[in-house]
This record gives sequence, C-alpha cells and structure tokens, in this order.
Amino acid sequence: MTDDESLDARTSKEKRSVVEEVNMDTIAPEDITLIQELLSAQVPLNRVIKLFQGRVEEREVNTIAKRLVYAAPKEEDGSTNQDGIKTNNLSILGMSILERSQSVYIEASKLARLTWPKDERGIKRHSRCTLNLKVATTIDNMTEEESLDARTSKKKRNVVENGNMDTIAPDITLIQELLSAQVPLNRVIKLFQGRVEEREVNTIAKRLVYAAPKEEDGSTNQDGIKTNNLSILGMSILERSQSVTQDSEFIRKHTENLSKDAPDEFLDPLFQTIMRDPVVLSSGHIVDKSTVLDNEGKLKFRTCPWTREPLREQVYPLLEKVNKLKEFKLQRVKAMVDTASRLLDDMDKPDCYQNLNDFYMLQSSAAIFLEEIGTGTYKKTELMLAELNLAAWEKSAANSIPTDLVPEYQIKSTAGFVAKLFVRIFQALPPPVLVQDGGGINDHDNNTTQLEQHTDEKNEKRKTYLKKVTLLEQKARTAIEEREFDDAIEWCDACETVVTLCGGDLAKVLLVDRLRLDIGLEKGDVDLMELQRRVYRRILRDHSEKAAKEFLDEQGIDDPCVLRDLRPSFLLVSSVDCSTGGDEWQEALQSNPLEGDVAKVMVSLKMFKDQDWGNAKGKVGLALYDTNEVLLARCNLFGTCRSESFINTYGDRAYRTLYCEDDDVISKARPGFTYKLEFIVGDGGGHSIHLSKWACRIFFQDWNKDINTSQPMNDPEGDEGIYIGPVDDNNKANGNGRLEYYDGMTFIGCFSNGSMVSGVCYSQGGKRSLYTMVGGVWTTELDRNMIPNFPLGINLKVSEAENFEQESVYDSSESSSSNARRENDYNSDNSDD
Repeated sequence: MTDDESLDARTSKEKRSVVEEVNMDTIAPEDITLIQELLSAQVPLNRVIKLFQGRVEEREVNTIAKRLVYAAPKEEDGSTNQDGIKTNNLSILGMSILERSQSVYIEASKLARLTWPKDERGIKRHSRCTLNLKVATTIDNMTEEESLDARTSKKKRNVVENGNMDTIAPDITLIQELLSAQVPLNRVIKLFQGRVEEREVNTIAKRLVYAAPKEEDGSTNQDGIKTNNLSILGMSILERSQSVTQDSEFIRKHTENLSKDAPDEFLDPLFQTIMRDPVVLSSGHIVDKSTVLDNEGKLKFRTCPWTREPLREQVYPLLEKVNKLKEFKLQRVKAMVDTASRLLDDMDKPDCYQNLNDFYMLQSSAAIFLEEIGTGTYKKTELMLAELNLAAWEKSAANSIPTDLVPEYQIKSTAGFVAKLFVRIFQALPPPVLVQDGGGINDHDNNTTQLEQHTDEKNEKRKTYLKKVTLLEQKARTAIEEREFDDAIEWCDACETVVTLCGGDLAKVLLVDRLRLDIGLEKGDVDLMELQRRVYRRILRDHSEKAAKEFLDEQGIDDPCVLRDLRPSFLLVSSVDCSTGGDEWQEALQSNPLEGDVAKVMVSLKMFKDQDWGNAKGKVGLALYDTNEVLLARCNLFGTCRSESFINTYGDRAYRTLYCEDDDVISKARPGFTYKLEFIVGDGGGHSIHLSKWACRIFFQDWNKDINTSQPMNDPEGDEGIYIGPVDDNNKANGNGRLEYYDGMTFIGCFSNGSMVSGVCYSQGGKRSLYTMVGGVWTTELDRNMIPNFPLGINLKVSEAENFEQESVYDSSESSSSNARRENDYNSDNSDD
C-alpha cells in the first residue's frame, strides 16, 4: 500500500469499529429485532426512523441499519445472518444510508456483494439510484453547450419556483391549501379574481406540482401542504394551458404524480406506495399484503410496527377497500390515457420530444393498473391504450420521432412489439355484428336505426384496423425485396401471431402461408410442397378457379393433383352434452374442404345416450355441403337413440362404415366440399343428448387402394378401434395393418389370427410415438429401434372439437384404466420422433 492507501484503510477500520462496538444496551431487544425486520423487508429507512421517534434515536436506528449491512450471512444458506434476519435484500438499505449521511463510509466490496431484490419495488429503487449516479456523472462531464442548456432549464424552473410573490404573500398559503384539497383550478381562479391574477394562480399551482415532499412522510412539502394527491391539479393545468407540454419539468412531475400519488387511505403506511391487495393485521392496522407477507405466505415482521403487539400469522382481506381501489385506479388510468394522448398530439411541437419517455412511462403504469383491476374487464380503456401505443410507434416509424428516444425493447423486437399491439387492439375490439332483416327488433324503426348506427360504428373501426394490420405484411414484403430474410421471417411470425391469437377475418387479411412460400422461393428452398398445397387450398376456398390456375402457372405446376393432400382426415368430438335445439340439426364439427373423391367414411361413437326416459328423439348424422354451404346429402348414422333397431344393430358401441356405392353422402362428395358431424336433441320438455368419443375417418379413393378391409377390433387391454388391412380366410386381421383407436391413437404393426403381435402406437394425429409392442405384450419402455420398422407412413390430419356443452355439466374423467396408463407412458417419454 502507498501511505495514502494505508491511511484510508486505517480510517475505514476505525469507522467500522465505531459501528460494530456501539453499546446497544439502552435499546430494547424487541425494538432492535423489529427495526431489523422492517429494514430487511425494504421499509424505507426514513419511515422506520419516524415509527420509532421518541423510543429510539435516529443515530441509533442508523447504527442498527449499518450493522445490518455489515452482518455476515450464515454459511448454510447465505440469505440470513446469525440473528435469523434476511440479509440478501439489503442493497436498497445501503443506498438509503448513503443518501441520508454525509460522512458514512461503506467499503465498495460490501456494496458489491449485495443483491438487488427482484420484485417491482426493488427494481424501481435500483433504477432510481442508478439514474442518480448517471445524472451526477453527466453533470460533471457536461460540455459548455450542454451546461448552458442545463442552466437555461434551471432558470425556467426558477421563474416558477422563485418568482416574485411578495404582492400576494398572504393569499399563497390559502391558494395552496385549496388546490391541495382538490378544489378545481378554475374555481380557485374565480375566487381570487381581483386579488390575484390568473397567471399568478397558475404559477402557484405549478409550484405545488413541482414541490418535493419532505423525506419524513412523503406526503407533505416543506410548507406543510399535502402533496400526495396532486394528479387532479396537474390534469387541470394540462387542460387549461396550450404550452404546458413544453415544460418538461412539469410533465415529468405530473407523470410521476399520476403513477404514485393517491389519497392516504390507498397508500401503504410503511412504503407510501399505492396498495394492490390491502389486508388488515391482527393489530387492526391496514397494509398491503406484499408488505407483511413473503412469497411463502409467512410474516416478514412478527411485531406490529405501530402497537408493538405480537402479530398473528393470519391477515384478513378488505373487499370493500379493494373495490374502492379498483374505482380509483380506473379513474387514474383514464387520466393517464388523457395525458398520454395530449403528449402524443404535441409530440411534433418544439422541445416536446423529451416528453416521449414520460409518454411510455404513463403507458406502462396504466397497463399495470389495468392488470391489477382485471385485464379484459375494461375493453374500451385497453383499446385506447393500445391505440396510443400504436400511434406512437407509427410516428417513430415515420421518423417524426428520433429513434434514440424510442424504448430499447421496441427496437430489439419491433415486429413482435407491433404484433402484440395489434393483438391487444383486436382482442379489445367488439366482434363484427350483423343486423338480420325481418322480425324482432327490426319491426321497430327507431330501435333498428340506432342498432344499425351502433353496428356500423363498430364495424367501421374494425375495418380501419383490418387495413392497418396489413402493415405487418407490407413490412415482410419489403424485407423480402431487400433480401433481409431474417427480418422478413420476424414480420411473418408477427402476422402469424395476430392470426393465431385473434383468428376470424384476420386469416383472410394476413396470408401467412403465402408469405412463407414467397420467402422460401426467394431463399431458394427446395421442399415447398406443403406450403404450396396450403396456399392452393386457401385460394380454392376463398377465390375463383381462375385465381387457382394463375397460382399453378406462377409456381410452374402442370397437374394440380400433385397439390392434393389425400391422407385420411380424422374428426373427433370429445363430448356433446346438450339439452336445447329441438328437432333442428345442430353442428358439432366441420371438416376441412375435401381434397379428392371419397372412398369411404368410418364413424364411431363410444357413448350415445339421451335423457333415458320418455320419448326417444336423439339422432346423430353426417352431412355433406357444397362450397356455398348448401346441403347436398345427410345420413342418419345410427337411427334414433334407444330405438329397438339401434339396440339390436349397435348395442353398446355405435360403429358404421359408409361406402361410395351405398350412400349419397359419399357418392356426391367432390373436392372443395365439406362434411359436418350433426345431431338432434328432440323437441319437447326435458330432452337431452349425451355423446362421447365421436370419431370420423375420411378415406380418399387414391390413397392406398390395396387396403379395402376394415372392421372393429380390440387390443389386449380391451380398448376398441377399427382395423384396416389384410385379413385371412376367416376374415380376421392378418399381416401388416393398422388399428385406429376410437380415442384417436393409431397402432401400426403386424397382426395374426385377429390379434396384435408387434408394432408401434402413435398419439392422436401421429405426432409422437407413445409405446411399443413385442410378442403381443406392451413393452415397459418405448423401444425406439422399432419405429423405423413400423413408421406411421400417413400422418392423419386431425380436427378436434371442444366439448359441446349446453345447460349441463361435463365429467371429463377418464373412463378407461388402460387409457390412463397410456397417458402416463406418454408423459414419461414425450420426446418427438
């Protein structure tokens, strides 16, 4: 060490000894423990000092705080000290000591080992302390020009803070008190008309907004005027002044007030922050739940800071205060939206770029408040927030806002950010509404006119954003032209995100498959058949034959048959529990447009029941519709439930295969047509229908023509399905074939004398291999060496409906123990093939 370094080290040691050897005998042990617990729970140091005023001197509280920072954690867990106090969250305390003391010295190594808490409060304090250090460094290193700008800004602020108020001195305090009591600014101006000029009242109002609160409680300023409820005053100033947005200091403070200020009843008494989940302690005092309980639901401090009573473990929610908090936060969100809208409108004015950071801070705070009061509850407000964010992004994209002012998270993932904005917008927008002609409300002219106007407004707004969302596709197209394929893929992913999460008419606006195909063509990818097939299928469905032919010519495809997907289609309705609908056929599930001529359709039902009393009326059917949704044919699959013919023909399991030569629903099917699984409940009181595992497999004529035999079959556990493959002289399964389970799984393997011998069972749709069989017995573990010998070959296309429920309760418990065993096998080995 040099002499100077040695002197510094000795001085440090002396100061540290003073801290560690202070006599604490005069302080009650329970007070020391409570102070440590409160500081460890991140209660601000100034709040703890005030709580113990008259019991423990400020110097002694500071000493306990320093001792807590110095305390070495136990080696076992590294998170508590020898007294059992948490020590892994003390960086905020260290910063508080540094802020309050002019002479304190804490070793850099001590600060370096402290970790910042990961919760929102710790992150905000860390950001603020880091910002203060940056500001101090910036001031020390300012150029002359920057220094001049800073001094000019300071002068502007001094005009407000230190203006000549001598002529109105007697009235200043009353004006401040009235404004702090939320008396409207225009009323105060009118009250003092003839005594104080409007300009001077506005100056006092701004000064009140600027005023920094005292450190002791954070709710009053140096003049004793309350400063914790000034957001309304800020809104009044914003409404009355055309140039106030150019006052960056006012905007910054007003933004901060909107985010943090609230009436005392909504503030946590320890942290002075707006509560989220108020609870009452066993001592009767109200705090936020996060203040008193840790993540495990245990008390952070065991003694009440106000009454010094031991606290019980239970805390009690306050539903009435929660509801009041929600109302307050909703009003505050509306104020934030109004302020952000004003800032955005004035963003093009001189000196207003600096408000962009406040704009995004308001957006973030409003989003947090909305999340706390319940996302999805206030759609209109959510829509306004998303619209403002989108407008700000459009301004920055048009280079009317400097990019260095745009938040970094937007720049890093612009496509993903914009996609999320559109998702928020479309999820908040009401769905398109159609007014039907004839009957009902349309018989009343006035009501009809109002409804149509309301509907037109909703649809017009949706149409506007349907046009705007095409910007995502335009960005992708531009990136393709510039051969920036990574960017093109990002924008394409953004389109897919919007379509996937919002669906509906967006699938016709954002052509994701076509975008991916064009990217692949420009990159020179070889295997594009699946993308070409999907694009071609959509063109056939949404456009004309002419458009389809143009696409084929563009892609250099002579025979459209090569784009047809002739793999079997699998439709599955898990359950239907319905007691409404009468004698009308109701849709349970619709297939994709057919890709070829149909050879046969196999339909099965694991359960087909009605109300089990009275007249039997329940039916299930398969219906064929053309491209214009016109019914061409319908087949009543199993007759009427509980009828004699149904019981004699199908018994416990309803199963049927329809062939082309037997039924119009097969013979009339053409490419582009669709099938629908439909059912009838039956008219009359008390009728219902209950279906489960309703499976339908559609086989096309050009797929595997050699396999024509199909019949019901059970596996060794008794689980049922349909066997497809060759048979022996006794019409029993024999050779290489497949068993299509009713629950959607598929077994590919060898069969002999009507039994399964060896093979592989695949999940519904063939996405995964679940388990294997050798010698007629399931193996305990999946034998991956067998998979190449028994490939699925044709992956079934799966369309699965959600449970169809109306006025009934659906029991989703598994009915088969072997199915449950299969699920366990699946969960234990769920890797992709």
